[in-house]
Amino acid sequence: MEIAAPPPKVPLRSSLRFDFERALLEAAQDRVMRDAKEGTAPPWRKPGAKWWFLRHVAVPGFRILPWGLRRRMMRFVCGYPKGWPAPSR
Repeated sequence: MEIAAPPPKVPLRSSLRFDFERALLEAAQDRVMRDAKEGTAPPWRKPGAKWWFLRHVAVPGFRILPWGLRRRMMRFVCGYPKGWPAPSR
């Protein structure tokens, strides 16, 4: 009998980031599939209301935001790097 450890607790911000990245990846796959001529099968999608919301509301909304607002949003929500540190003198 195997003893399994419980899954690690992921912070909410990280969970949001992972889910949103997956939704953006799925949107990119859909775009490539639309542009392909033939022989493409739709990729598997996670079911559920959260995933529907991310695919149909959050990703298109994110795409229409100006870049400056996107960058601020990524820094706040995702822990995106804030840039290079100031040089020490």
